[in-house]
Amino acid sequence: MAVFLDSSVLIACSISSDELHPKAVQLMRSIDGGEYGSVFCCDYVFDETITYILRKTNDRKKAEAFGNWLLGAQITLLYTNRDRFNSAWELFKKTRGLSFTDCVIAATCISEGIAHLATFDSGFRQITSIRLLE
Repeated sequence: MAVFLDSSVLIACSISSDELHPKAVQLMRSIDGGEYGSVFCCDYVFDETITYILRKTNDRKKAEAFGNWLLGAQITLLYTNRDRFNSAWELFKKTRGLSFTDCVIAATCISEGIAHLATFDSGFRQITSIRLLE
């Protein structure tokens, strides 16, 4: 069993003023407790999360600290290769309401056999092979 972390959960977890912060912290505690097995993230989510934190807080040290935490945590960071990029592009053309990064996430979960996605983005519901943890 495995879980993939979306930037929506990571961002809400990192910014205490975010309205979803308490929910994100609770979700991360259950994930940290091993309830969903191995934990994964990808390069596109890392980029999106750090960029958002920097823009929202205007605090480079906070963004850097969160990036260092993410890289040092028990989270396997997956990298997008050409095949995964192409799969994401095909998903992007077929779905509605998902960003390209969301499609990279979905393509990664599908190709890696990751059944659970920790997200606050309801757009992922159209990807029926992924079970959302909200």
